[in-house]
Amino acid sequence: MIKFLFSIFLFFAIIPVRSQEMDKLYYILGYYWDFSIPLDYEGNLESRKMGFQMNGSKIGNIYRFSEVTGFKFKKTRAEKDCLNCHQFYRFVKIPTYYKNSNFYDFRYVKIRENYYGFGEQEVEKQQGFFKPEIFKNVTQLQMKSFLAGAYVDSGTIKGDTVKIEFHQAVNQKITLIKNFINALGGTKYLKVLPNERDGEIYGPTLVFLPNKELLDLFKNEENRINELSNGMKNE
Repeated sequence: MIKFLFSIFLFFAIIPVRSQEMDKLYYILGYYWDFSIPLDYEGNLESRKMGFQMNGSKIGNIYRFSEVTGFKFKKTRAEKDCLNCHQFYRFVKIPTYYKNSNFYDFRYVKIRENYYGFGEQEVEKQQGFFKPEIFKNVTQLQMKSFLAGAYVDSGTIKGDTVKIEFHQAVNQKITLIKNFINALGGTKYLKVLPNERDGEIYGPTLVFLPNKELLDLFKNEENRINELSNGMKNE
């Protein structure tokens, strides 16, 4: 079934966006959350559609993600149990094709954690990994699109140095990104800096000096993000 879906999707997935061709699906996968670390996710992940939201402080990133994916977005409202919800924008009307189970294999794992006052307890958490066929015979365009999506999620650039922050301590996405960078010509310098912040949602930072082709890829994303952000400020 998934091969059938891919054959249909690939017919219109590759699109030119501001002089830089992108594979829409792999751009989304590069941006999307990495489920490879077991966490207390709400509900059954396998049955859910992908969900996307960004803080309003990253308005350029919001418009860039919408530009590539075609997804519409709206501002969320404050709620009693979520005082900062009004600061976020949520992407809406995501097609049913983007169901988690089309792209990830999920499982429940039992791990032992220390709970204050209760000692060590066994808890069950969900964990997910990309389906192997997603990256089988992956093309250069798909790899570049994945990297661009990851950059829009949490990347920055200064001069020729690119940094991408990760949400988790050890994850599948950082391995994929390093593999794709190497497959696309490598870097002059690449290092993973450990996380120095508290909390399980914070992970390491990947710092690297990409080759010219990849540097142009990330600069294009950054320039377009800034263009869209400045355009909104001038309206």
